[in-house]
Amino acid sequence: MISMKLPCFLYLVVVVVMASRQAASTSLTTYWNSHLQGVFMPRSIKDYLPSKEGESTSSSSSSHQFVKNNLNISEDVNIIRCHASKRPPKTTKMDSITSLHFLESDLSNNNNRVLLYPRFPNLHSNNGHFLPRTIIEQFPTLKSTNLPSILSRFSITPNSPATGVIKHTVELCEYAANDDNVCVTSLESMVDFVQSTKHGVIRAYSTTIQDKYFKGNNGNLQPFRIVKVKRLSNSRVVNSTVSCHKAQFPFAVFLCHQRVATVAYMVTLEGVRDKMTRIEAATACHMDTSEWDPLFPALVALKVAPGTPVCHFLNQKSVLWVVGEN
Repeated sequence: MISMKLPCFLYLVVVVVMASRQAASTSLTTYWNSHLQGVFMPRSIKDYLPSKEGESTSSSSSSHQFVKNNLNISEDVNIIRCHASKRPPKTTKMDSITSLHFLESDLSNNNNRVLLYPRFPNLHSNNGHFLPRTIIEQFPTLKSTNLPSILSRFSITPNSPATGVIKHTVELCEYAANDDNVCVTSLESMVDFVQSTKHGVIRAYSTTIQDKYFKGNNGNLQPFRIVKVKRLSNSRVVNSTVSCHKAQFPFAVFLCHQRVATVAYMVTLEGVRDKMTRIEAATACHMDTSEWDPLFPALVALKVAPGTPVCHFLNQKSVLWVVGEN
């Protein structure tokens, strides 16, 4: 009798779990649509909605997926620490950062004579999906004093590799908070933060990269040319942009900030050897770098001094928010 009922029970469990994921995704999408009417949801947001098979809306499931990943904190921490500061610090092991920086003058007249060698990191292996804010509100705030409680909630042992990653992200959020940044821990919080800083027509953009970019010589081993430039910002001086960069954590955490005198673009890059390899890159150009450290690797690599307008591509996990469009 039991054996006959068990398949029905398991079927109901699967249905309930799938319904929970779908309900969470629908709830987040509804929040987005109700607060950002007509705004297209970029892939860097859509990819982290808990709607795919195998994804869950619980912190325990998020922790399990997080621990399974091959965790490498050094690159992400350096990249996000760079973005977290108004005055980017001198750091080490920043090849990926310097390769994503270039001069604002390179965008003039769609200058396709300039060869760029962007080294976008392959970020597909890192999970960490959005959880509903109602769940996040029951979670300890991201502070170092709460680290033992955070690890306990995720059932992560203190000496595991995942602990180091979580610790770095928690410290990053504390570091960022001292420099007019905010770590948002839910999609609802990100939308609220952007709307609290921006007034007008808001749009969201992200970088999209073809999968073959990461395979052999088709992608990141070849130079690229700029073949198309679309300016997104209406002004070169007002605070018209907000950037949000995804950090490594069992659930989605983004570091968000706005910078003065920043101009936003979408830039199309085309491979020199393989023209079918294209990148649509969300781009931020900082028009005032006068307070940057002269030894910041991007300035050194570009052989320019602080004060020179410098641009950088955002990786595929970041969101570029812009007020108004041309």
